[in-house]
Amino acid sequence: MADTTKAREVLITITQDSRQAVDTLVDHALKIGAKPAGETGENIFAMLLKEDFFQTFHKEGIADTTKAREVLITITQDSRQAVDTLVDHALKIGAKPAGETQDYDFMYSRSYLDLDNHLWEIAYLDESALK
Repeated sequence: MADTTKAREVLITITQDSRQAVDTLVDHALKIGAKPAGETGENIFAMLLKEDFFQTFHKEGIADTTKAREVLITITQDSRQAVDTLVDHALKIGAKPAGETQDYDFMYSRSYLDLDNHLWEIAYLDESALK
């Protein structure tokens, strides 16, 4: 019987019919902790779907991510350095920076747009500073 006491997040993102975009998203998903098909992750799963298959899940159209945001994906990390490492990796493989670095002493975050213009925010929260 499946353990239903643990919260699970499922990230579904669509991608253009571009091999580079798919490879980049897969590389990034693995970097942030997603597991390859057939393996289980503790709290996060990533499904990377091409537009035609994604369309079978709903009747609405697919958002034009160059004109509107349909989702903001936030992933937390264990340190500021981990935030920088992940974002720098995303930028290295083709992502574009989005907005300014946010540094509030207790919280640090950076954002970028992936190759399909989905907005990602990578954040570190120093919970000890909140006590």
